[in-house]
Amino acid sequence: MVSQATVQAKVDAGFAKAAAAIGVSSQWYRPTSPTNPLAAGNLLGTLQVLFDTNASLAQRNPRQRQKPEEWYGAFDTSGVAIGDYLVTPTPETLFITAMDLFRPARFVLTNQIVDIHAPGTMPGIGLVPGYGGDIRPNETVVASGWPASLILGAAPRGR
Repeated sequence: MVSQATVQAKVDAGFAKAAAAIGVSSQWYRPTSPTNPLAAGNLLGTLQVLFDTNASLAQRNPRQRQKPEEWYGAFDTSGVAIGDYLVTPTPETLFITAMDLFRPARFVLTNQIVDIHAPGTMPGIGLVPGYGGDIRPNETVVASGWPASLILGAAPRGR
């Protein structure tokens, strides 16, 4: 009887062959701190990756910028983890959101770099102590330089 691990190894080998044939060489990063996940110190190497907007990897459907979460990739998954970033030569940055058995990995195409700030101490103005709004100079940077996908939602109806 064949084990699941044996079948997965064969699937990974097939994905790696497809990526080697028609994929792109992508820089592979793994964030190690809350700042700048694409820093040189986070570079783990390069991977050949076959990206597609369809899980069949048939290369038939054109990309749709309004659907950045619908990306799939075939590659050798050895050592790769959910949350890793790949930067293509174009350059586009994608991060891995799912790696299911026997299927291509799922990616999200990023379009912005974001920083996350925590509000500082609020001034004691108003009826409730601490109320007064956020003051930008008092904020603390929690994370910075993170590639993210920010998309505009649907317009409200009835307007």
